[in-house]
Amino acid sequence: MLLPVVSYANETPVQLKADKLSFDENTGMLTAKGSTEAHFEDLTIEADSIIIDTNSNLATAEGNLKIKSGDYSGTAASLTYNSSSKTVEIINFFAALKSTDVKGTVYLTAKKLFDKKEKRIGLDGTGTTCEYLDPHYDVLAQRFEYYPDDMIIGYNATFNIADIPVLYTPIFFYSLRKRSTSLLFPVFGSNRVEGDFIKTTLNYRLNNDNWGSIFLDEMSIKGFGKGFEHNYLSGRNDGSLYLYNVPEQDTGINSWATRFKQNFYIKDTTKMSFGYEYLGIYAIYGGRFDQTKSNFNIDHKYGKNLINLGYNRFDNRISNMDAYTLNYNHKYDNTVASFLYDFQASKNSPRRTSTTERVNYSTPIPHGGWSVSSSFTSIKNTTIEGAAAEEKIYSQIDLAQNQKLYNLKITQSWFQTPGGNGYAPADNTEYLEKLPEVILNPVPADFKLFQLSSSFGYGRYHEVKYMPTTNSIRNFISGRFSETLRATASFPLILGTTINLAGGLDQYQYDPGDQRYVKSEHHTLNTSLLSFFNNNVDYNRAIADGNTPFFFDSTGANLQTITDIVTFYYQNKYKITFDSGYNFVTRKKMDITGKLYIDPEKRLHIYMVTGYDLENKIWRSWSTNLTLLPYDKFRWDIASSYDLNIGRLLTASSLLDFEIGNCWQNSWHFKISHLYDVALQQFQIRDLAITKDLHCWESTFAYSDFRKEFRISFKIKAFPSQPIGYVTGNQGTYFDGFFKDQSLQGLLQQK
Repeated sequence: MLLPVVSYANETPVQLKADKLSFDENTGMLTAKGSTEAHFEDLTIEADSIIIDTNSNLATAEGNLKIKSGDYSGTAASLTYNSSSKTVEIINFFAALKSTDVKGTVYLTAKKLFDKKEKRIGLDGTGTTCEYLDPHYDVLAQRFEYYPDDMIIGYNATFNIADIPVLYTPIFFYSLRKRSTSLLFPVFGSNRVEGDFIKTTLNYRLNNDNWGSIFLDEMSIKGFGKGFEHNYLSGRNDGSLYLYNVPEQDTGINSWATRFKQNFYIKDTTKMSFGYEYLGIYAIYGGRFDQTKSNFNIDHKYGKNLINLGYNRFDNRISNMDAYTLNYNHKYDNTVASFLYDFQASKNSPRRTSTTERVNYSTPIPHGGWSVSSSFTSIKNTTIEGAAAEEKIYSQIDLAQNQKLYNLKITQSWFQTPGGNGYAPADNTEYLEKLPEVILNPVPADFKLFQLSSSFGYGRYHEVKYMPTTNSIRNFISGRFSETLRATASFPLILGTTINLAGGLDQYQYDPGDQRYVKSEHHTLNTSLLSFFNNNVDYNRAIADGNTPFFFDSTGANLQTITDIVTFYYQNKYKITFDSGYNFVTRKKMDITGKLYIDPEKRLHIYMVTGYDLENKIWRSWSTNLTLLPYDKFRWDIASSYDLNIGRLLTASSLLDFEIGNCWQNSWHFKISHLYDVALQQFQIRDLAITKDLHCWESTFAYSDFRKEFRISFKIKAFPSQPIGYVTGNQGTYFDGFFKDQSLQGLLQQK
């Protein structure tokens, strides 16, 4: 066996090995015979004979030919390789391909295949995912183009089932990027608005920069609908145009739906987007749309600056509402500024309007670790046309300083009603102003045995509170000093016990002379013994003394509770817990709650919970969740709730999911769900699905008792997300296509 390395005249390298090699210096023909193997860059050929013409840079291989090239490998009758153009011509090609976008193997044939690296062109080709010599289905194309990692395009394609043609399309494509295809089945169906209908979608692709869909719909009530959606690329820019029209024969209205999107990219710094949408058409489930949307958005970046400007308008002529929104955002390093303007108005009398303006700004201050942030919000409302607007203005400024030893925050907030118009007491307008508030938080101190944290503050507050008993507004302004101390500690004790201690004191002093104290403590005692027992006692107490003239700091200050959780467990397989407690303030016992977890292995999972109301002497409902997996491909989930007081089942449901059969000929997949009917006190089937394996296909019968609908669908296993089938139910009768309806319904489903 010889293993020489030879070169073409243009110095394209080829590695060649064979049982016998000969070279004719007069003709420049190199002949290899007997178990030959040649490597041309990323192309590997195995054949009975290989002839290389070093003058024309052509290599021809024949006999038991095997080919490996990049993303495919296959067999063929003969192959010709042109090293000058880097192209391959293959006769009677067959290959088995793998793709991340297709489940299983794709089998391709072509009488002729031209491999040009950037694309492959085949003539008289077939494709299927069925490995049988006589496949259950295949797609025949007079010509196809394969773009690696992009798409497959077929021309004059026919979809066959058991050698019976069922669908023809002049052009077929399957996108490997977006997982979409032009091989779409029609949608047949019926509903109250459109009547009986047949809707078709034809996807097209003019080139890599222009593709889209054409919609042709025939409806017994509405008439003939037609439209298209075109997507395009122009350099770095992209956009889409959607147009759909139905001259409604039942109403005489000429209905339209349009949508336009455009994105412009200017270098790497700027993106501009435009959008427009108009709906003047019927709604699928009754009523009509008559509305317009438009938007503009620009994102711009230069240096450390990031700028966004957006505008949106929504005009709804059915509800007679018009809305405008303008927003602006600007970020420079750690400085952020934003502005929002929103206006909404009714078009008919009385003309109601609502206007919101919001400004936010935050930035660090270069020295001292300071930062400042501010917000301003104005809300104006009118309820009657021509009346003066009621305006509310909320504004706040925060000044913060972060240092190693402390954090300081100063807050000033305002609420205003310009013009002095104010609000009637019935408006229940409530707010709190900080005029200002200063909070100092020193860094917590660690004293080994315990940690101590503190906070000190002073604020002047304006509280406005609605008093329902007198139907009046209470205005109150006062200053308040606040001091807070918190201490925490943790100590290990004997027998696997740890105690965690926490205590605090809050003191408030008010300008009128009122004083208020809040003492709080939170302690836990946790014990873990012998790897099967855990007990956790939690005690929480807060006592307030004194008086406050405000409402905002008077809640949640008086409490005293103790709870205990006892847990017995074995590894992660079994666990039972009991918990209860007592509320000393309300003098009420907490419910005793018990929980059981059983998870001995992957075949069984149980969770149960119930409780007893010690105050009312009644049982809480006993809830159970059970999962059984006795063997592979069998699962049974059961859930129930049982009233222990009256001895009655309240709710219950189950889902049974199992498969039978050891080969596709006798393989069945069942899913059955039951629901307990409380009124009839019996279990009823809610959903049923039976799937039969048809080798490269699957057929599913599904019934929903809730929807009163049954469904028969088929799908190719290689494309499980693209089923076809027949459906009947309350929403009408229709034929499921490979995709959801992409014409009118596709647009309206986005609403």
